[in-house]
Amino acid sequence: MSQSNDILEPRLVAVDSYYLSVINDRIQDLSNDAESLAMALSAIHTDDDASKGVTVAVRSALLANSELATTLSEQMDGLILLPEIKVNDYEYDTFINEVMDRLKDKGMLMITDGFIDQLIITLHANVTAINSLIEIVEVENQLLALRCAIPTGSRQVDSLKELSKRIAEIAFNVEDVRNEQR
Repeated sequence: MSQSNDILEPRLVAVDSYYLSVINDRIQDLSNDAESLAMALSAIHTDDDASKGVTVAVRSALLANSELATTLSEQMDGLILLPEIKVNDYEYDTFINEVMDRLKDKGMLMITDGFIDQLIITLHANVTAINSLIEIVEVENQLLALRCAIPTGSRQVDSLKELSKRIAEIAFNVEDVRNEQR
């Protein structure tokens, strides 16, 4: 870590509980290993006072580290068991955009040109398919009007037009990202 904990400002971060569990398992492994090494040192007998002093000091340090790791593991258990925090869609979108912007700023978010090109093609194909559906529904509405029946697809047309517009906006945004990367 490049900064000391004294310099870091408090902030909310998103961490998966599974990831915390994996870290906790490693902390428990460190605790168990330190305790085992301390016990192994107990089996060493020497008549030299200096060697005895070193053995006792190392054994004490290992037991202290084992105890510290156990305490950290208990704290991690508390973090893992915290309730999940729900965010509304606006906050989630804002959070995702902020994360994506930071990744781009650090040069860590690079998507291959082939993937972006395929995504753009797919998005435009979806817009074309939706526009075809809009035309079909509009023709169906005209036929129903000619038969003096009440057209039922007007809400469908509006919904499809909105969907088409949003997908087109996504396609243009993806094109902008591709152009920024080049």
